[in-house]
Amino acid sequence: NGNGNADASDVYYHITVNYLEPTSVNDLPSSIAITAYPNPTQNNFNLKFENAISGKYLTTIYDLNGRKLQQQEEQINNSAVLQFNTENLSKGMYLVHVEKDGAQRVLPITIQ
Repeated sequence: NGNGNADASDVYYHITVNYLEPTSVNDLPSSIAITAYPNPTQNNFNLKFENAISGKYLTTIYDLNGRKLQQQEEQINNSAVLQFNTENLSKGMYLVHVEKDGAQRVLPITIQ
């Protein structure tokens, strides 16, 4: 009732707050070197892997609106160079998403 005294006409509210741990995405280990070149590019680019953990890597190219444009999966053992054709993509910036076993890395690529 706002009179400054705790009495029967006071209103009490019980509020419960649930805190959820934020989810995160694991990054690929920094010991794995992944380089996109040439960058900027025109018709194709390469992804060079060095010191990679052996296994299957899924590489996906997204536009800046999040649309999946290309995807390929490759078996990589320590080092490799993968080539991507970009002739069908418009000029602009894209994100190259590399994933292995739930861990990922994202590299920007520009097409001129």
